[in-house]
Amino acid sequence: MKLLHLPVLAAICVAAPGIASAVTISSAAQLASALKAAKGGETFDLAPGNYGTLLIQSRRFSTPVTFRSIDPSKPAVFSGQSVVRDSSGVRFDAVSFHMPNPGSIKEAGKALALYGSSNISMSNVRAYGSLDGNPQNDGLGIYIQGSSGITVSGSNFTELHRGIGISRSTGVVITGNMIHNVRSDGVVLAQSENVKISSNIIRDFMPVKGDHPDGIQLWTAGTNAPSKNIEISSNLIVGKLGAQMQGIFVTDQSGGKLPYSGITIKNNTVVGAAWHGITVHHTSNASVTGNTVVTIPGSNNTSWIMMRYVSGVMSGNTAKSLPVSDSPNLKQANNKTNTISSSLAEQAIEAWYQANLATLPDPDTIAQSPIGSNDPTVNNGFNTPTPTPDDPVLLTNSAYKMVAIDDQSVQQNDAFSQTSQQLQQTTTGSNTGTNNVLSAVPEPETWVQLVAGFGMVGWLMRRSRSGTRASVG
Repeated sequence: MKLLHLPVLAAICVAAPGIASAVTISSAAQLASALKAAKGGETFDLAPGNYGTLLIQSRRFSTPVTFRSIDPSKPAVFSGQSVVRDSSGVRFDAVSFHMPNPGSIKEAGKALALYGSSNISMSNVRAYGSLDGNPQNDGLGIYIQGSSGITVSGSNFTELHRGIGISRSTGVVITGNMIHNVRSDGVVLAQSENVKISSNIIRDFMPVKGDHPDGIQLWTAGTNAPSKNIEISSNLIVGKLGAQMQGIFVTDQSGGKLPYSGITIKNNTVVGAAWHGITVHHTSNASVTGNTVVTIPGSNNTSWIMMRYVSGVMSGNTAKSLPVSDSPNLKQANNKTNTISSSLAEQAIEAWYQANLATLPDPDTIAQSPIGSNDPTVNNGFNTPTPTPDDPVLLTNSAYKMVAIDDQSVQQNDAFSQTSQQLQQTTTGSNTGTNNVLSAVPEPETWVQLVAGFGMVGWLMRRSRSGTRASVG
């Protein structure tokens, strides 16, 4: 076995705090030795290269241990299904997690999985799949299960089934990330609380027939408790014709037996989504404010902001349609309808950038550059890991199917009900579920230009920071 492909095994012990030190590492064997001896506070400066599969198990550092690439433009790569289990006090900075085509484990494969761990942070990280141009054969980026105090910031997720999955966890922050060219979901969450998902860019999905693609999704399928105290704020979600996803989708598949509470959805911008620009069901003490949803020309659906069985506040939102039903305790104010317009979509994207420049990472450190064939992982391969048993909440086909079925029920019960006459007046054709939004529709030239302009993230941010007004397209 080649040293580059050895798993990095952590000693099974409880570490005492130590004196901070920096150690330069250039091989998997060196890293394994250094990690085994770690007491807490160490920084492992990783030279470019493939370090194989990372396993940190039963290590609890009161002063965090940091894994950091020496050269962020040539990040160290952990290849395979890396795992942090029953551990705490770990930081990852400017490293890559690569899950090549997971083969027989398919969507269950994960580039990095956290189980029962706490105080873990990931910044300027890249998580990606097979890089064959097809995210439909890839696994999940980062999976967080039964964990607390987790932060993912300024990172890049691409060519994956889902970007980030959160299950039965608390105190999770997902902020300032780019999630793109994925098959199904940007961020999916179940049975978790005190989670903040903010200032992320989620775009360019490639779903397959039968998927329920969402920018951000909360569900209760397969759970025994709902999520609560969740903030979804200042995210930019952009879809494209022929492969549209829902924007923000919060529904209870138990039919109201597991209602959410304390859900805040504010200042998000959703452009070019399918029917569910923003949809919230079965939620008490909700706050849905200041969101903008724009339907793009050529779409065969109207993107709405929909509330059903919701109490709380709905104010200052804008969308082509804003249907509300079965929500007598929902206070509504200053919600407005808009038009279907390419220029309006462009303006909404630019406005989001202008409002979020101060909180977004610098374009040189967010790892936004495309991952090309020169990435060392592409040619070096990895040792296929033994699949790890997972919480079925986010991974089972049955749970996923329940969400798709629920989506169809939502459309049947709301889109054509007595309480949604406004929606019927502003849409044409029948609403038949996700198959409808996957239909190939020729994109207008104006929308192609818009998406191309949207891709120039670094250029926009640099111009705006220099005091020059940015434009899109």
